[in-house]
Amino acid sequence: MDRLAGTSGFGGVYGAGIARPQRGSSIVIGYESALAFWRRSRVEDPALTRELLAQLYPDDMLATLDAEALAADTSLRPLELPNSPFERIHHAALALGLREPVDIVVGKDAARRRSPSARCHVWSGPVSDGLLVGVEPGVYICSPELIVAQLASELGLYKTISLAMELCGSYSLLVNGACEYGVPSSTSHSRISSVLRLSDSFRGIDVAKQAALYSIDGSASPRETVLAVMLSLPRRLGGWGCGKPLLNAEIMLSAAAARECSRSSLRADLLFDEADLDVEYQGREWHTKPEDRTSDEARQNALMMMGKSCLFISREQISDEARMDGIALLIRSRLGLRPYRRPLSTGMSLRRHQMMLDFGLA
Repeated sequence: MDRLAGTSGFGGVYGAGIARPQRGSSIVIGYESALAFWRRSRVEDPALTRELLAQLYPDDMLATLDAEALAADTSLRPLELPNSPFERIHHAALALGLREPVDIVVGKDAARRRSPSARCHVWSGPVSDGLLVGVEPGVYICSPELIVAQLASELGLYKTISLAMELCGSYSLLVNGACEYGVPSSTSHSRISSVLRLSDSFRGIDVAKQAALYSIDGSASPRETVLAVMLSLPRRLGGWGCGKPLLNAEIMLSAAAARECSRSSLRADLLFDEADLDVEYQGREWHTKPEDRTSDEARQNALMMMGKSCLFISREQISDEARMDGIALLIRSRLGLRPYRRPLSTGMSLRRHQMMLDFGLA
């Protein structure tokens, strides 16, 4: 394959200069350690995040690669640790703010080594140059897309979808349990799908591919992610089968509607465009802030002037299966979808219960 970066359809971020690791001297960080790195980088240094993303395959190249081309563009084959790596791993952990042991990726069982500084993982999926970023001399971090693939077998379907949507969204969950908002996304639904399309041999691939299929770009908070997943997943997977909404889509307002809410546009948490329905998640603090309720009333009025409706959903509602049934029936009706033909089967009920557990709602 010709090793030239293409143009990116993702904000011009990707493909400015693909990193070329040196075989025999490179260390690859993946799994939880790589996820911790990207989460922290998105929050603490968005400019650096963009620079690092520029080392990855651009969108157009990634979409057209095949497995053969990907293999030809892999410098680290076989993927193994260099001699005396642990001092370098310890130094990289300090420089990058990572906890030890650091998750290191190797290509086969014989390449694993024991150390308090490192935890080696055998990874049989693709680790081509355009899926790695250089962060220290001879030290590389797996791309956000690879991380979703690597963690899928451990996380299971629902948590993997949540992880993908976090990385495709504008929030970041940190090690201390805090959540930072308004951060740059680090990947997209299409990029994750493209990477997974190129491999069929790693552990957890079925979960990863299913998670990629049902992930959605643009989530602005963990609860938006949960609500979107619950409503959009098909019933056979425990969801309510309403189809995918647009997340944080902008609704341009008419002059009259703009006057009503004192702004030229509104941003919808979940927009079911074909139903002209804006679904808004309300946190626990909503009822204690009169100004927020006044703003919500103006929002509803403005949307009604535009021929649209607004539906507010609270945490208490999404934790209550019966109340979610009613909300989903309303949305499906507005979308012109048929009522459910039969009750949930035992398998569906078990999957829904698992989903609620994984989302902390049960």
